[in-house]
Amino acid sequence: MTEVVSNQSWEYVKRPERSENSDVDCVVIVAVLKRPLMFDCLLLLKQYRPPLRSYTLEFPVGIVEVNERAEEAALRELREVTGYQGSVRNIGLVTALDAGISDYRVRLITVEINGGEEHNKHIRLQHHEGVNMEMIPLPIAELRDRLCDYVNDGVIIDSRVEMFAMGLGANARALTSPAI
Repeated sequence: MTEVVSNQSWEYVKRPERSENSDVDCVVIVAVLKRPLMFDCLLLLKQYRPPLRSYTLEFPVGIVEVNERAEEAALRELREVTGYQGSVRNIGLVTALDAGISDYRVRLITVEINGGEEHNKHIRLQHHEGVNMEMIPLPIAELRDRLCDYVNDGVIIDSRVEMFAMGLGANARALTSPAI
């Protein structure tokens, strides 16, 4: 779509329709995998992205379907893409996905996956034709270091994952820094 703003043309991607039950077009799923006697992990997806000509490491994402709420979309997409079933722990604010090039609105939905539940014990990534994707559980306590390992191997980290890791690091430093 092209729109004229202040005598300049602005091209952007416009979402064809938005669900009447939702104020967003898509969800980003911050999936936390909790398993007995193991570190809590952030569940990420590694997949090839042709525009970048590279593999990326990113949160699972999905489109909110017509007549679906954002939290319903998050649980459905998580199940469809990864096979895991979880429960919603937090629904984020309405944010812009990429305000410079699209009108997509998104919510970050935190989902907790109980890896000890029978239906979550023997999960394999769901195959989608034409999509080369791998599920990567990264220990939250080692997230920044593990992301650096992937970068050193040539993988591009999605900016939302990087910001999440930076926020965890800032929070950890705040919790361990002496009071001023």
